[in-house]
Amino acid sequence: MLNKSGACTLDTLKTIRGDISHHCKTLMERKEFGVGFQLLSNIKNTMSDRASIEKHFNELLQDYRNTILPNIVDNYDNLTEDEQTICGQMNNFLCGLHLLVGIADVTEASIKSFESNFLDGKDIGSACNTHLKKYHKSESGCLRLLRTSSKCFAKGEDERNGVYLPWRTYLTEKGEKNFILRFKHNRFNMVFLMGQAVYYHYESIYDFFKNVHGAKNDLHKAVLLDCQEKLYLAGTKALGLISKFITSPLWRLIEQPAHILDMNNHISILLNFIDIAGADSESSIKFMAGEKIPFDEPLDDSNKVVRKLIQPNEEIDEICLPLLQAIFVALSQLLRRMVSEHLPGGIFYDPSEQLKQQTSSALKHNKLPEFIFAQLDHLVSYRPNASVLANEAYIMYSFNKTSLWLQNLPADERNLYLEQSRKDGKLIREKFKKRLKAIEIQ
Repeated sequence: MLNKSGACTLDTLKTIRGDISHHCKTLMERKEFGVGFQLLSNIKNTMSDRASIEKHFNELLQDYRNTILPNIVDNYDNLTEDEQTICGQMNNFLCGLHLLVGIADVTEASIKSFESNFLDGKDIGSACNTHLKKYHKSESGCLRLLRTSSKCFAKGEDERNGVYLPWRTYLTEKGEKNFILRFKHNRFNMVFLMGQAVYYHYESIYDFFKNVHGAKNDLHKAVLLDCQEKLYLAGTKALGLISKFITSPLWRLIEQPAHILDMNNHISILLNFIDIAGADSESSIKFMAGEKIPFDEPLDDSNKVVRKLIQPNEEIDEICLPLLQAIFVALSQLLRRMVSEHLPGGIFYDPSEQLKQQTSSALKHNKLPEFIFAQLDHLVSYRPNASVLANEAYIMYSFNKTSLWLQNLPADERNLYLEQSRKDGKLIREKFKKRLKAIEIQ
């Protein structure tokens, strides 16, 4: 692809469609159109993160699809206008995991805004020390505390300045487990996991640096200063509560096998809850105590982290309460913007049986393709001398279980396919090089 524009993405899809048709010559000879066109006509549902480019691509794809339907659908010209509209209709969904990404981004932005208004230009914690500002980025103080705590206490995060081994020994002697993780990988969920972990450990962090190990470098000093600030601790508690009672249950619902339109009810319940809690302090107080939560899941009293989060702390809770309400207001706006189609009045909210049937194959998330692209990205950096084509072939061979399929074929048929693949490989590589040159020229 030359770029990520909607038009370029559609052109790439057309090329893929042509490649599929080319490799299905037998079926092409029986009909006046290629198998790629047949495949394209069967695409009824798409999923994205709702970026502007992807919205444009969906519009272009639907227009293009409508131009080929008369050649694919039998007696298309004899259909009524309504029937043709139904035949050409496409449904675009938001990836459920990208909704969680949006929740994480909006929550961090709300915490940063709240801190700015709360402090009104005043410096606290490590911000009071000029030489410690090297750890400061354009983020909230709460997020900085999570990031620096990870550098200090997570295994393999900062071997030079961190204290993972002494910290682990300290916790082991107390009969505790280290919940602090590397601030990497699951980017949208990490902020919530680290929030609950740092809030659980904050008293131990203070004791460890103050009375056991000592703050021996600037990283230790920054963490020690910030973990004493009630404003930052209120942020970690808010993140932990949202993690345990909102994002984690929502993630489990997204991962559960079910029809994608079943999410309508869950999203409506969540929106109704945060609308009420954002305006009513009593509801937010009950949320902080674990007494009133949006999803119908039993409270795990045996979980130490949950018990710590719902335990009252007057000094922290008086800040955490308005912070949570500010976050709820922002999340309400987010849901209305990102998943309006699944809310009352939206096109997916009260689906007909026909719509349910059309969308029965749609998944609730893009986890598999995102994982495949992540694998490709890893291979490109892990073995840079290999071509993109070789890395793509490796991934497809693995995911399609081609080896198992070949093993189950009769010996003569298997040898025929292998021989044909060797011959086609040269042609495919030549075509790949030509396409790369065409992109470079543009």
